[in-house]
Amino acid sequence: MKHGSCEPINLLDKSLFSIIFAGLTLLKPVFSSPYFVNRQEVNRILVIRPGGFGDMLLALPFFRMLKLTFPDATIDLVCMRRNVGVANIFDEELGFSNIFLLEKDIFRFFNNKYDLAFSLDQSKYLYIIPVLMGLLSARVKIGYDIGRRARFCTHKMVYRHDEHEAQCSLNGFKYFGIAPSLNEEDLHFSCLPQLKKMANSSLGQYGLESGKFIACSLGGLNPQNKLPERIVRDVLAKLCKEDKCPLVVLGSAADSANADSLTFGIDGSIRNLCGRTSLKETIGILSHAGVFFGYDGGPLHMAVAAGCKTVSVWGPSLFDKWAPQFSDRHLFVRRSLACQPCLNGRFPIYPGCPFNRECLVSLDADEIVTKVFHSMGWM
Repeated sequence: MKHGSCEPINLLDKSLFSIIFAGLTLLKPVFSSPYFVNRQEVNRILVIRPGGFGDMLLALPFFRMLKLTFPDATIDLVCMRRNVGVANIFDEELGFSNIFLLEKDIFRFFNNKYDLAFSLDQSKYLYIIPVLMGLLSARVKIGYDIGRRARFCTHKMVYRHDEHEAQCSLNGFKYFGIAPSLNEEDLHFSCLPQLKKMANSSLGQYGLESGKFIACSLGGLNPQNKLPERIVRDVLAKLCKEDKCPLVVLGSAADSANADSLTFGIDGSIRNLCGRTSLKETIGILSHAGVFFGYDGGPLHMAVAAGCKTVSVWGPSLFDKWAPQFSDRHLFVRRSLACQPCLNGRFPIYPGCPFNRECLVSLDADEIVTKVFHSMGWM
């Protein structure tokens, strides 16, 4: 699958596309379409899925259901630089006709006529995705009913903050007379056996044994979701003190310096692999890990997709929407404060906390370590 290089589009969203949106609002009527759509009339589909790689990972059940519902249709995907790596792995299973990058190919697909367009955008930009849906040549346009995002859609999906993100996207199939429900296996990569086998060489290279190491992510896209550094270091020190198995830190090259800083001076077996493994290698390593420890974010969803047990920390973010509450394989460390999820700002933006981030500051390292040990079968 071919796709071009990327360029930032944040300024375009706030300038050019805000103007286009205003014009389209004046020129285009509010759509009203029949509730159900004839599946037999759908031959060409476009799906828009911006956001990070965690967002794309949680869209896997949607893409599988789309392929099952329209097995003979061609599917084009619009994604971003941040999640195209996951899209390329999906492509091996799903066989997209084209993968377009929002940052580069923003006008390339307007010459194409579609029978059905799905927008899975819920928060990334204010105007770009609504404008794309307004200008797109498609008989049926389905998107989330979130403010202006559904302005040019013919059919709208309710977006609930108390419903898992993957289930929200599946709800769009109600217009085709289908009501799929989500289970954990729906989020697993179909190519896991190959990725697991591919990671065997990495395990040997870094002195790891399958099932006998703890994987973790110490970075995170949203700093407001992170534990204070003193708690993180306390957790790492307690995990390493047992000296039962190595601790492997995974992430991008940009996370490496932070991982070195957090682990500096801690005695124990710690491997900082940030930026040293490809996306596929990282997924393969996670499939071998005894447990993954981390925050709400892409690495957590990657661990779930790799079939790994997890222990995750939750502060201001939406637990019901993003947490993998599928089975007892996934454990959580969180408080139940009146302000959770963050009531100081509207999702997904969290301004300065007036409560000194009590939801995270009050968490105890011993509680986290206990749950990690429980997942490893040591308690």
